[in-house]
Amino acid sequence: MTQQGDSLDALWRWMGEDMASHQALLEEMRQEWGCLKKNDLPSLLPLLQVKEAHMRRIKGHRESMAQIINGLLGEGVGKDRPRVLSDLFPLVSPSQAQRIKSYRRGIERLLHQVVSLNEQNKRFIQETLDYIKSIFSLFTSSQQEEMTYAQGGKTVSTSLPPRWMSRKV
Repeated sequence: MTQQGDSLDALWRWMGEDMASHQALLEEMRQEWGCLKKNDLPSLLPLLQVKEAHMRRIKGHRESMAQIINGLLGEGVGKDRPRVLSDLFPLVSPSQAQRIKSYRRGIERLLHQVVSLNEQNKRFIQETLDYIKSIFSLFTSSQQEEMTYAQGGKTVSTSLPPRWMSRKV
């Protein structure tokens, strides 16, 4: 087999591993959503570590694919910019170009799902934190004065009840 053939075989393997890692990342994020809904913090922490491992793997896949792409293109196309898979289209057969296009569509779909689920999880966490903060502030709010207007345009100060809990720890 030629060097180009070996490089393309390696590229196909990396593309497959990259797709699998993205799918695994998406599954971990779905599990994260389940843990958040159930308030299952003990299960959530290990998931975060697994997510980080998937992200490192994906980064490694991308670096390996970039090396192969650079090797296949040599001194040619895209020397002045980051090289991408579509730069290989002139060098590969139509079926191989279709394979690259299919991979890119699959990765784009997975990335869209990952981003959407990440935003959902982030929004849930932020809303939960805001809720907890508002509940906590009820217990720790300092005594405030509320200004009201009486007849004749005079302002009258009314005090709110004292706070329920000391703010000192």
